[in-house]
Amino acid sequence: MKRLLMQFDVLIVGGGPAGLSAALILGRCHRKALLCDEGRQRNLSSHAIHGLVGREGRSPSDFLDEALDELSRYKSVEVRGTRVTDIVPADEAFKFVCADGTHGTASKVLLASGLVDELPEVAGLEPLYGVSVHHCLYCDGFEYAGKQVAAYGRGDKGAELAIMMKHWMPDVVACSDGTEVSAKVVRKLEEYKIPLRSEPIRYLEGADGELAKIVFESGPELRRAGFFFFDWLPSSV
Repeated sequence: MKRLLMQFDVLIVGGGPAGLSAALILGRCHRKALLCDEGRQRNLSSHAIHGLVGREGRSPSDFLDEALDELSRYKSVEVRGTRVTDIVPADEAFKFVCADGTHGTASKVLLASGLVDELPEVAGLEPLYGVSVHHCLYCDGFEYAGKQVAAYGRGDKGAELAIMMKHWMPDVVACSDGTEVSAKVVRKLEEYKIPLRSEPIRYLEGADGELAKIVFESGPELRRAGFFFFDWLPSSV
């Protein structure tokens, strides 16, 4: 049975740092707000948050628990663990529907659904993701200073990422997974003394989330401690 809710001042779609911060401000402004989030935060696979001042090294789950506890004191803010499935204009407001049957109206809508990472289709990658396979150099590159790492991307993407990574760590190898890298970017790799492995990758091998080596369809195996890729798409509502 659907539950008809009273009108909200603001519907917040997404419960990451942006959505939670918005809910906090709205609560302190005595605004009636509904925050909807289905619990698929981008960084939940990570063991620690990096680059967020005041929360450096904390686990993502701890951060969420603390944030929700802080919001609980603001009675005008409601949090629901559900996905917003539809939003349509209605006069000077918006009608919305959620997957759990919740529906109602809101004067304003704040989209804070963030980004969705598309993991490369490389065998053995998913169990390592968030521990030794990463999508953000700025978040996790610091911990790999002095370690052996790989930069992955089809075409020029992996090679260009490897060039960026050279500032963080000296031992980086670009992997293009059976795709061609342009002559211009190959020259840049040579300038920065970055090796290129263009053979298709067969699988990543590791245990307990820790990458040990990259196995290719041909050529020698490559021992690496970290594997970075750079690829994301906007999230849908």
